[in-house]
Amino acid sequence: MKSLKIALSVSALFTLTPLALALEAVDDEVLSEVSGQEGISIDQSYNTTIEEWTWVDGDGDGSTGQAAWRWLNSENGNFVGADMLDNSATTNRRLDTRNMTIDATANGVIITTGDVGYEGDVIINDANQFQELTKLGITTDASGNLTDGSGMKLRGIGDGEEWTYGEVVIGKHDGSGEGNIGSVHIVNRSNYNSTYGTLVANNKFGMGLDVTDSNRFTQRALVISSKTSGTGVHMFNEQGYLLDQGNMNLQTTYYQDDDGAGGNQAGFAEWTTFRRVSDPNNMFDRTNTGNYTRGALQEYDLEVEDGKLVLANQLNLMSIMVNKIYIGDAADAINNGQGVIGGILVDSSRTVGSTSYYAH
Repeated sequence: MKSLKIALSVSALFTLTPLALALEAVDDEVLSEVSGQEGISIDQSYNTTIEEWTWVDGDGDGSTGQAAWRWLNSENGNFVGADMLDNSATTNRRLDTRNMTIDATANGVIITTGDVGYEGDVIINDANQFQELTKLGITTDASGNLTDGSGMKLRGIGDGEEWTYGEVVIGKHDGSGEGNIGSVHIVNRSNYNSTYGTLVANNKFGMGLDVTDSNRFTQRALVISSKTSGTGVHMFNEQGYLLDQGNMNLQTTYYQDDDGAGGNQAGFAEWTTFRRVSDPNNMFDRTNTGNYTRGALQEYDLEVEDGKLVLANQLNLMSIMVNKIYIGDAADAINNGQGVIGGILVDSSRTVGSTSYYAH
């Protein structure tokens, strides 16, 4: 049906001869002022539910027989607000992404992730409303303007993407069958780079990032091209790993022991993964230094040889900041600092090498 509609539309364009004949010719001087840009832009609004993901190992460890690792009742969308409360009434559980792009260039096919979710709310801390911020020297006026002279508003983590895996099922230790080990939750994952996150990085961890580069969505690129020589695929990926996706802000990810009645969560809150760059507008900046940020980088050649899937000539550049590691309740840790046991910083990590995957 879609093909039929496209064919009819094209036919209709060619049958509009009276209109076509009425068009005036455009001379070269006028035409030289006209510019265009090719490529595809994509906006999305979606919610996804998946009853089951299953990975099956046909012979187990070679002696115990077939086994499986199952993830049940998964959902992907936007159903938790930045206040850690259910926001389904306003989002219909759908995640909005805007300004995704696909372009074919001399460097290969470039795909950007666009703006995931929405910008963070303005935070007002003019009278010690947030003691944690005051201790870090982060204060504002009554309108949320920072008092550090930067001219920036203090904004929090954006309302972004959720993934929830309702049951994770694996084999029991005595081999008697499968057992539910709990659930896994990813809350408000986004590429929105907030002043809150930047100032925590600076005032708590001493990172010296440029705060005026905040309060914006950081475009993360995936570039797919051929290798410089020989066959195979070259991958340049600023979009990160499964849990972080090169996020600029991840509000929390946690494991939940579903037997417990409360205080049964353990996880990481206010997790930022990025790489340092000197030029935030240059996706190919591999300096791993500077006071600006882009998504964490994975770069490699993808090859298949000798029965192995090989990631050759790997280059990984990243910094990771986790403001809060907690045991107890995720919302209490984020909103009140309860159950927090510390935080971590990995600054300007650089890894080179190769990785091979094959059957055994």
